[in-house]
Amino acid sequence: SEYNKKYHQLDRLKISSLVFDPSTRQSLILVRSFKNAERAMQYFRNVEKYRTEFLPPGAEYDILPVTQHNYREIIRRKSLEEYKDFFDEHYSNI
Repeated sequence: SEYNKKYHQLDRLKISSLVFDPSTRQSLILVRSFKNAERAMQYFRNVEKYRTEFLPPGAEYDILPVTQHNYREIIRRKSLEEYKDFFDEHYSNI
């Protein structure tokens, strides 16, 4: 939330977290309420740029912009791997 206060204070983003896969201790931090896909991609690029300010040093994480529909599929399948491949193929060069 400190990152959002510093770089996205006016965006009124909502943050929540959940345990995604207890067996692997994998968690998700959800940042929601982007006005559109362009704003979500801008957030993604900024986090990549200021990665050390987003989460503490040493934290292992991936950041992936996800539509609400795709998020439901990720939860249903309990897998991020397929979506990572999809994102890399279709959006990583935007």
